[in-house]
This record gives sequence, C-alpha cells and structure tokens, in this order.
Amino acid sequence: METKSKVRTPKQERSIQKKQSIRSTSLELFCKNGYHQTTTNQIAKEARISVGSLYEYYPNKEAILIEILNDYFEQFLNHEESITLLFTTEIHTEDKGHWLKTLINNLIASHTSSLSFNRELQYLYFSIPQVADICNKQKAQMRQIIYNSLLSIKDELIVTDLEAATIIFMDLLDKIIDRITLYPLPIENERIIDQGIHAICLFLFGKTY
Repeated sequence: METKSKVRTPKQERSIQKKQSIRSTSLELFCKNGYHQTTTNQIAKEARISVGSLYEYYPNKEAILIEILNDYFEQFLNHEESITLLFTTEIHTEDKGHWLKTLINNLIASHTSSLSFNRELQYLYFSIPQVADICNKQKAQMRQIIYNSLLSIKDELIVTDLEAATIIFMDLLDKIIDRITLYPLPIENERIIDQGIHAICLFLFGKTY
C-alpha cells in the first residue's frame, strides 16, 4: 500500500481547493473505473498535480476513500432535507402512507444521485475492513434514529418487540431501495413502492393508509 508519514492539514484557500480537487477526482475515478483499479498516479494526473503533492494531503488511496465515505454518510444523515428529519418530525403525520412514500422517494433520490458510488460500496464492504466498519456504524446510527422514531409513536404500533421491528422495518426499506436503484426489474417502480408501503403499514400499524 502506498503511504507517506507526513500529511498536511490545509489552511489556505488554495490548499483547501487542492484537497477538494483530489477528493472529487478520486470519487469520479472510483465510480468510473472501480476503487481497486484506480491508482494514486491516475488520481494525481487527472487532478493535474504531482503524486508528491497528493501525498501531502493523503497518506494513501484508502485514506481518500475513507474521507469520501465519512462525508457521504454525514451529508446523508444531517443535510437540510435529511432522512433524519423525516423520522424525527414527519413520522407523526396522521397519513403514514404518505409519510412512507415521501421517505422512500427521498431514499431513492439519495441513492440514485450517487448510484455508481453505492454500487462500488457493495464490493468494498467485503474487501476493506474500515469501509465495513464505517458502513456498519452508519447503519447502527440509522437503526437508533428509526427506533427512537417508532418509540415516539408506540401507541400507534401493533408490534411489541420494538428493537426487532426496527431491524425488520429497516431491512424492508433497504430491499425496496436496492430493488429499484441497484437491481431493477421490468416492472414500474410505483408498483413496487405501493406494495412495499402496503406491507410496511400492515406490519407496523395493522392497517393501510
């Protein structure tokens, strides 16, 4: 693995922009060619910097990937129209069907906007332990958000084991999103979404909305 001991923290605007260029170029190449097929030499060439300059900001290629991944999950959970907001406030709506549809459509939009990166993560999860650790941590954060949200409307639920129900609910969402974005079939997305909402509503609330 390519490494360098001293890594600088950019403070000046030019240095900050150079580091951002390295990261954005790396993401583009990871998505286009695959992480394992991309080298630091290729990244430096595309970013129009020397390899030595790249190593001033990142000790190796994996460090670039990890920073990209951490930023990706941070934005997913905490940007203005984040999934977190839908779970902490919108879940209290009377029309749970509408809430679920908004949630699923937002998840689809989020995954579609970074589809190539999500596909690459499917492989990297099993080949780079630190990627798996970060993904598992993000999943754990998401489970806690969902658990707290379901707890806040527990009087509306028919499930009794809230921890297990949270896992099943999250798995159902993941399968719907993955089916539409990563593994599409020749069937209208709306039909999959509608039936998914129907199944989730019956599971959590014992009725449809």
